[in-house]
Amino acid sequence: MEMTGNVLRIENKKAYIFTSDARIVAIQARKGQYVGEQITFKEAEIIPPKRYSADTILKGILAVAASIALVLIGIYAGLHINGKGNIADTKCALVMSVDINPGIQLLVNEKAKVIEAVAMNDDGAMVLDSLSLSGETIKQAVRDILDRAEVLGYINSETNLIMVTGVVNDVTMDNMDEYTKQLRTMLATLEQEYGSNLFTILSTDSEIITRAAEDNLSVGKEMFYYYAAQVGSGLTVDEISSSSITDIVAKLNAADSSGSIDASVINALEGNLAQQADAQLTVTPLPNDAAAAENSATITPTEIPVITEAVVTPTEEPAISQAASAAPTAEPTAAPTAAPTATPTAEPTKPVQDSISPKLTVGTQGEALTFSWTGFNGSSVVYNGKTYSGFNFYKVVASKTNPNPVYPDDGYLTYISSKSETSWTVTPATDSYGSPDLVPGETYYFSITYVFDNGKFTSNTVQKTVPEDLSDDTDSEDESEYEDESGESNDDTNDDSYEEDAEDSYSSAASIDPIVQVEVEDGKIKFEWSSLEGSSCKYNGVLYTNFYYYKVVIDEYDSTPIYPDNGYLYYSTDTGTDSYETSLSDAGLQSGHSYYMTITYVFESGKFTSNVLYVAIP
Repeated sequence: MEMTGNVLRIENKKAYIFTSDARIVAIQARKGQYVGEQITFKEAEIIPPKRYSADTILKGILAVAASIALVLIGIYAGLHINGKGNIADTKCALVMSVDINPGIQLLVNEKAKVIEAVAMNDDGAMVLDSLSLSGETIKQAVRDILDRAEVLGYINSETNLIMVTGVVNDVTMDNMDEYTKQLRTMLATLEQEYGSNLFTILSTDSEIITRAAEDNLSVGKEMFYYYAAQVGSGLTVDEISSSSITDIVAKLNAADSSGSIDASVINALEGNLAQQADAQLTVTPLPNDAAAAENSATITPTEIPVITEAVVTPTEEPAISQAASAAPTAEPTAAPTAAPTATPTAEPTKPVQDSISPKLTVGTQGEALTFSWTGFNGSSVVYNGKTYSGFNFYKVVASKTNPNPVYPDDGYLTYISSKSETSWTVTPATDSYGSPDLVPGETYYFSITYVFDNGKFTSNTVQKTVPEDLSDDTDSEDESEYEDESGESNDDTNDDSYEEDAEDSYSSAASIDPIVQVEVEDGKIKFEWSSLEGSSCKYNGVLYTNFYYYKVVIDEYDSTPIYPDNGYLYYSTDTGTDSYETSLSDAGLQSGHSYYMTITYVFESGKFTSNVLYVAIP
């Protein structure tokens, strides 16, 4: 049987291949082979995974180099942008696994964005079936995986253990220290959110990735397999592969009195091979709590800011305001430079940056929909006072129910990676495109999301009906805009565009002015916000129905934080909830730092945010 794949790495006369069915296998290296090459090979060429013995463990330890850089070229994983991806975005800097018994492995770049998600077993495939994780931050990707696993019943009791493992792959990156610090902070945040049943491990020993590939295990389960061999448990690679993390911990007698994994075992799993060699393979679980505390590494969740993606949704959020009760301070500005004593020279000319007013027009041409939007020419662009740089792509977004569609919440029909291309045409009856499926005769909301390295913003929204017939709508360029160019909602929106039950809800739903207030006092922070009178409400002339939850959102750098892009600190599904209080340490807030804070109101039909506060932590 012939197989296809791409060469990830060549070492010791072996070529490690990422196959088209998302496996990593090893074959005998061929003459002239190179990393990234797409090859065809026979299944019989696959080298069977090796099994550990005491001799092979010792030989493996002695053979470890001081640093190993495994470069995973993301042919399948990351080069989806018209076949011309940025190598910095598709180079794997981190391999992360989420193991329950669904097993999922994430390939992550230096920006902490997911390149590709790979199911390690059938349960993992079930979890991934309805998820699209490529491009997400790793923290949000893990959240999505765990939320979906819980819905499917894989996390259904207090005894379920969840293992989140990160192995840094590219130890030669320039910002290695900062990268690992941010990863530790992110992992500590997940532990806080999900409690003691979730434990995390971070390692910079990239040899683990190689061994995991040879054994067809996730990096997390590979750590357990290696540890099991060290302590002489007799567990085989097949037993490790098929067992849940809860069962593995039980079989290794690695749980503490509460049923969570013993801290000393985490410490042993996280240790690299060189440290284990120095210890002469004497790693054993310590049942004594004091010993465990002495040997366990402490992660301080407020060490540095969590890796986040700056997001702007200009069509909904009110302008930033500040709460006096929270003693907010203005953003720091650069200190003035002393006047030079030498003969003054002309100040360097600052680069000119384009300002943009993103405008979308949607028309019809026969059975086709035509889209055109505002583009820009420079290397950066200013929108609503913020500079966006590092253009990624335009996303054409559509929704049947959300009057303010935005990527990634509402998916996308297509994306365009060239900023000079500002139009697109699609014929829903015959063309293949993304999500959602456009049905002729149905009416949708359309917008363009402009995506950059440091954030995103959206155009106005256009409401348009997908054409059914050539004769009656040829070359029409009329559109019914839901919002004007400034992003403000039009007051003359046609209520007939809503379903009949939505019309009834519209007449009875109360309007809301979403305001959040924040108090910081005595080491605690308290949030208070406007609550709903029912499960639906009107905001800025738009009806939102079927309330899901309030999300308390905080970010140190993004001036317009929003769920899910910036995660969340707390949520409530009760419409009557109007406050939340916690300690500054539990919230991960550092003294002397300032943070942007807001509430995201989430409904089945869409979402909006409260005012944004910039709060200084004393």
